[in-house]
Amino acid sequence: WRTLEATNSVVRYGLALDQLSSTASDSALTTEHRIPITGLRPDTKYYYTLESENGTILPPDPDNSFRTNPLPSTTRNVRIWVLGDSGRGNENQLAVLRGYQQFAAQTGAADLMLMLGDNAYMTGQDAEYQLRLFDVYASLLKNTTLWPTFGNHDGMSSSSSTLSGPYYDSFSLPRQAEAGGTP
Repeated sequence: WRTLEATNSVVRYGLALDQLSSTASDSALTTEHRIPITGLRPDTKYYYTLESENGTILPPDPDNSFRTNPLPSTTRNVRIWVLGDSGRGNENQLAVLRGYQQFAAQTGAADLMLMLGDNAYMTGQDAEYQLRLFDVYASLLKNTTLWPTFGNHDGMSSSSSTLSGPYYDSFSLPRQAEAGGTP
């Protein structure tokens, strides 16, 4: 998450909204907060809140949750919402979001959002990611895993050879097999 002012980072989490008794934190002052959380149970729903020395950033809410991955040998159904060229920030993007929300309200939410690239038009600038991705999907990103794919518009301001630029600054993607597999 991001803050306007540099501050420390605190995530409080637990198995119930009223029992956020576990903490992961970093005392370094930053505006770009990334907190790894270890020792979680597989296939388990956790609730969370975000805090800093300045107070609560994201207060406790039933929507502030995440589910950990099941064990590798587990078989279960997974719902994936796949989006491509979605970062235009126009009425069409909002109409697709409303359509998804109506569908999810009737059938259940997706476990995963998979973005197929061109996540921030026109040139993949940081402000475009904020306005056309994070602001648009804010309510879903509180509790849905997002895996982005690098598209040509994302690549106008970012470099895959150096893993730098707004695309790589905006997402905490595994680089050392943190999600399984081989680094």
